[in-house]
Amino acid sequence: MVYEIGALTLLTEQQLTATRLLGQFFALFGVTGVHLPAIAVVGALIGMHIVRKRDPWLPELKLQPVMWCESLVLALPLFVLMTVLLREPAAAASLDSVDWGLWRRDMVIAIGAGVYEELVFRLVAIAAIHAITKDLLSLPEEVCVITAVAVSSLGFALVHFMGNHNPFTMTKMLFYTVAGVYFAAIYLTRGFGIVVAAHALYDVLVFTKLAMARGA
Repeated sequence: MVYEIGALTLLTEQQLTATRLLGQFFALFGVTGVHLPAIAVVGALIGMHIVRKRDPWLPELKLQPVMWCESLVLALPLFVLMTVLLREPAAAASLDSVDWGLWRRDMVIAIGAGVYEELVFRLVAIAAIHAITKDLLSLPEEVCVITAVAVSSLGFALVHFMGNHNPFTMTKMLFYTVAGVYFAAIYLTRGFGIVVAAHALYDVLVFTKLAMARGA
């Protein structure tokens, strides 16, 4: 909900690559709409919940702070790796010099990337690749999982170079691929909610660091 509201008010000329890909997929079937990606997320989660039958329908609010803390802890190693590997500029600006309007826009992007990139490259891609390798090709389970993680992670890496805003380098390609594998491992072991929050919080840290560097 936060992303959908923020996208309407702050992202008037910008669209996430993941939501654009979802829109193009739906367009193949003659279905279009601004909020179709959001509907897809809700539909997928409800479908998963129904299939898993034993899950309770009432939220356990006491778990929310623990989940957010876990997600932040999981986001930190990737943030450190990004800082070291990509050698991003140090955050040296004073708070008064930061463009908070641009920062708020970036926070909307961070939330959307966490939700929709994980939907496309973990929830959908891993399931689809696993189904193809397991049900159609009858490969061993370990091979199916490794293939699903590897292919989805490569796709996750390549999508970051769509457009002209992020020129391709092998170092970036390596980092995004490692990030894809890392998020896949979180998804497979801790679930969709944790990986979405970890991804979003990682992006929050990255965009905040860049905002501080821009204001320096």
